[in-house]
Amino acid sequence: MKNILIILLISLISYAAEKTVDPKKNLGTDGFTYEILEKDFLESIEEGIKEIELKEFEKAIRRDVIAHATGDNNLKKCIKSNKWKEIDYVELPEDVYSPSGRLYKKKGTKITSSISSPLAICFVDGSDISILKKQIEYFENATQGTCTYMVSKANVMDIRPLFPNNERIYPSKKLYEDRFSVKCHPTLIYLVNDEKITVELGEDAL
Repeated sequence: MKNILIILLISLISYAAEKTVDPKKNLGTDGFTYEILEKDFLESIEEGIKEIELKEFEKAIRRDVIAHATGDNNLKKCIKSNKWKEIDYVELPEDVYSPSGRLYKKKGTKITSSISSPLAICFVDGSDISILKKQIEYFENATQGTCTYMVSKANVMDIRPLFPNNERIYPSKKLYEDRFSVKCHPTLIYLVNDEKITVELGEDAL
């Protein structure tokens, strides 16, 4: 995910430069022009990060299906059911500078994420097929069939035939779990606007 964010940041800088440098635009004096360009540049970076970071996340998990079909991690089972809400952040992997060379955002700065459409991500354990079926059935009902499943301890190529009508099954990775602070299985991450809702299902929930 770190490499994805670095590529993302580079792409955003290129996008912002193309967007702001418009020789046909009448911007008045040089000083005023520069302030507008710089402001537009910085706003483009921050807004772009919010939208593109999650899109890059989706692309990454699709690539992992082919390269690493088996999700691997050491997450424990959720013992108790818990639910909480918090602001979701995107952490910058590198320093960001304005066109004038001024430091705009330091590496590690947290920017609130924001998505236009709600997104549900379900982290599940595939080591026991009977339990996995219960987890997916529960989450399908809870999310109205919209959850993207991140499966651990199982090869998704073996899992997918068991759910022929569900194409939203992918191998989980520690990078993805760390991105959303997932601590145990099964966990639902629900993203809406700039909020992240985490739902951990205990042993008595299924």
